[in-house]
Amino acid sequence: MQVIGATAAPAQVDAALFGSGQVEAMVSEAHGLTAQGRFQEAASRLEQARQLAPQASGPLSALAHTIYTASLDADSADVPRLRAQAESFARAALARFGGDPLAQEILRRLAGERDKTAYRPKPEAAQAFMQGEVLFHARKMDEARAKYREAQRADPGFADAWLMEGDAYFIEKNWAASELLFRKAAETDPLHPQAWRFLADALVHLGDRQGVEAALYMALEATPNQRQSWDRLAMLFSRSDRPLVPLRMARGASVDFDDKTGKSEVTMASEFSRTTPGSDIDHATWLAYAFKRVNMLAAAHKAGGKPRPFALELASWKAALATAENGDGGDEAKRLTRPDLRRLQAIHEAGQLEAAIFVLMFSEAYRPEFEAWKTANPGAMRRFIEQFRLMPMPP
Repeated sequence: MQVIGATAAPAQVDAALFGSGQVEAMVSEAHGLTAQGRFQEAASRLEQARQLAPQASGPLSALAHTIYTASLDADSADVPRLRAQAESFARAALARFGGDPLAQEILRRLAGERDKTAYRPKPEAAQAFMQGEVLFHARKMDEARAKYREAQRADPGFADAWLMEGDAYFIEKNWAASELLFRKAAETDPLHPQAWRFLADALVHLGDRQGVEAALYMALEATPNQRQSWDRLAMLFSRSDRPLVPLRMARGASVDFDDKTGKSEVTMASEFSRTTPGSDIDHATWLAYAFKRVNMLAAAHKAGGKPRPFALELASWKAALATAENGDGGDEAKRLTRPDLRRLQAIHEAGQLEAAIFVLMFSEAYRPEFEAWKTANPGAMRRFIEQFRLMPMPP
């Protein structure tokens, strides 16, 4: 996994991540060791960094990244333990600094959210790139760029090679060169959110606000549930009269489905322990959501298959919101009370429920439908965000 957020950050962010230049250098060195598969050495270096900056998030998120990377090729018996350790360190990092981008990405990956495709560069390109990574983290930028260019020549479709050459210029504050290379990376792989996000970072320094905004929307169209892109867009809109606000969606029901028996177990949120569907429309709405899932899963299981994840989510929300609409009967006292449900009801009434699921509840399992939706509705994601000014809730 490419290390997230390698580009330079404002001083206050650097302070929260690392605490000092010495610790930042140690973390960078550890990333270089991780790139070589030298996980024990990387972990040891990061433990030293933690001792020097116990309140900094960067050593913890880097340790989460090292352990997560190690888990990808570990023996199957060791994977659960390694993943649990990676999650623990990522959450500890976010407890120190909620904006730690690497910790956010590790949690996204641990939740099962992989990139849309794992590009496999040609072996000679991968080898040159790995050597470039080691040199980059050793802050030998000229030598690193030479290796990234070697990777580009070996495999021009390897977007990360263009991206990291650009980052080597960005570190040196050569905004124009980095902008050209970040744009090349994004053009090489338009579904590479980091390329678009890094392009936005370069355009900030070049004073191109419209370009920044356009690049961030492209980052979100590439991967709608990457927190770093949302944070940047929220910062861009923070001084407007309509800033982005998170949809604080608290799931009121969950369904555990047994693939072997075809049976489901519905669990309602604790807030509904003292209510009934007849007395609480929010309770009834979430129960309808759960029952629709149960019925669709059971029907598909009986037919020997599984429902498409997006179709399942969309149908469940339609059933839930239909229950909310029918249940109030025009009676204000019986209308939804939870703000998240009221927001979704308004979005549904505006004919934007599909967009809401893609934008605010995205899962990589929805990728086929998402790509088809984008093709059929160019610019729809941006229009949704600008109309409702909503963003997903932080993890």
